[in-house]
Amino acid sequence: MYQAGFQVGFGGGWAVGASGQYVVNYTNAGYGCVSSAFSCRSTSSDDAWMVTGGASYTVDAISIGLEGLYNQYQAFDPNQGGGDSNGHAYYYGVSLNAAYALGPGISLEGQVAWTRSDTSFDSPPTSFGFENSVNSYEIDFGTAINF
Repeated sequence: MYQAGFQVGFGGGWAVGASGQYVVNYTNAGYGCVSSAFSCRSTSSDDAWMVTGGASYTVDAISIGLEGLYNQYQAFDPNQGGGDSNGHAYYYGVSLNAAYALGPGISLEGQVAWTRSDTSFDSPPTSFGFENSVNSYEIDFGTAINF
């Protein structure tokens, strides 16, 4: 597994950052199958990569950020024949995040996010229901305590 990332802060409360990861033989690295709803589509030689990027703005006790992500996993497509990995699974999305510092080490945090998964498979190898594209929407709210 190879990982890298950076974050750069600018005057006036602005910051930008990005990260990337490349995983060789991701099933052997403990990442599991592309989908657990049916037989594993990944082989022991499949690779995956992930990237994220984002920006944030902080003024006084309030921070607001926007982040995007993209992941791609190699996977076996039984509809294309052969034993090699000739399909892919993609995951991508965007989130808008906010945090309010209540005091030293404690903050309220919230997020609105959208993610999508797409696969290049036409049908699953079993009888389970399967969508080639799935959208996910979420609204999160919580606290963070750091000490």
